[in-house]
Amino acid sequence: MSDVSRNRETNMITLRDYQADAVESAYAYWKDGTSCIIEAPCGAGKSLIIGKICHDSIIHNVRVLVVTHRKKLLEQNEAELKNLLPNADTGFYSAGLNQKTQDAQIVFAGIQSIANATIQHYEILIIDECHIWEFNKLFEFLILETFQAGLSWYTILKKRENFR
Repeated sequence: MSDVSRNRETNMITLRDYQADAVESAYAYWKDGTSCIIEAPCGAGKSLIIGKICHDSIIHNVRVLVVTHRKKLLEQNEAELKNLLPNADTGFYSAGLNQKTQDAQIVFAGIQSIANATIQHYEILIIDECHIWEFNKLFEFLILETFQAGLSWYTILKKRENFR
């Protein structure tokens, strides 16, 4: 588990200031309908930040898809969420974990596993390690197919220069 403190009275994890700032900044961008990237160095607790966003999403009945490229990171991100909310409705969509769940409120998916899959609707997409080159095509696909309701892939490609 990340090096974080716990409130002695509630046993809830307390985010460090920079982690709480990252979460609040993401919410501010999303409130304006804008995507964002949270950048933090190794050991800064990115899995905890993801866990907090997923925790808050569960409370507000919002579905989240968390995508990354390593089985270990999928398990680590889910573990951080379970530290915050032990009964969280989670699942994995990962060939490496031999699971293909999309019914859970929070789904942790491997990029290779979902690259050609039919993806259900999620309100929030979190890409852990988004600098990895494999995510470029997946990101465009998920944004265009899953999060652009009412617009077809063909329409967007014709009308948006930066998606060609």
